Amino acid sequence: MADRLCSEYPFMPSDQLLVEGRAWLQRVVSLQGQRVTLNQHREILTLGGWIALLLACVEYDSGDRQAAETTRRGALSLGTEADHAEIKGWRTRLRRGSS
Repeated sequence: MADRLCSEYPFMPSDQLLVEGRAWLQRVVSLQGQRVTLNQHREILTLGGWIALLLACVEYDSGDRQAAETTRRGALSLGTEADHAEIKGWRTRLRRGSS
């Protein structure tokens, strides 16, 4: 789902992308409370991080800098917990772009 949302970014209206992305992020985050293996937990965090990064980009491009910063921080938290270097790296790029 994260890949589909990211690939639809150029074509889907931003309001619709935000609604769908937030719904999927909520679903992914809700899985954290379930009993899963360590690898599954890391995958959940990684998927959540990618979706959060997408949402931060859409929020930033829509002019909602404050929401983008909050979502960016959430992505960093997920990326850090998953120890996912790419998510942490993208988070930094988003921050540079928003300053």
